[in-house]
Amino acid sequence: MSEKISNILQLIEDADSEKKKVKILKKNDNFVLRTILQGNFNDNIKFDMPDGTPPLKELDEDTKVINLDDNLMKKICQSCDKRNHQWKRERIFTECINNLNEEERDIIIAMKDKTISELYPSITYELVKEAYPKIL
Repeated sequence: MSEKISNILQLIEDADSEKKKVKILKKNDNFVLRTILQGNFNDNIKFDMPDGTPPLKELDEDTKVINLDDNLMKKICQSCDKRNHQWKRERIFTECINNLNEEERDIIIAMKDKTISELYPSITYELVKEAYPKIL
């Protein structure tokens, strides 16, 4: 993935028309973006985890910060597997986001809590439905 997900979401937020927002979504279409939006807006997807931020380690200058990519996003999705015990799902989720930069941590936590629109108010169910009708 070339563009950071936080940058794409901010571009959408900053666009001054619905048409431009949809165009940005379509231009930046990728697995991570679709998965985040689907996880947030699709009512059939349940994360079954406590709301809010899990206990995460502090990022400091020694922390190797990683970017959110397809492989990490797939692992985050696996944390929803109901065949695993609750503690294991929560552990997988926390391990996955521990080394993400703060913006991407916040986005993934908002996806889990279905609160992306609180971070990016113009990213709505209707907007996502217009850009990607098959994921909702």
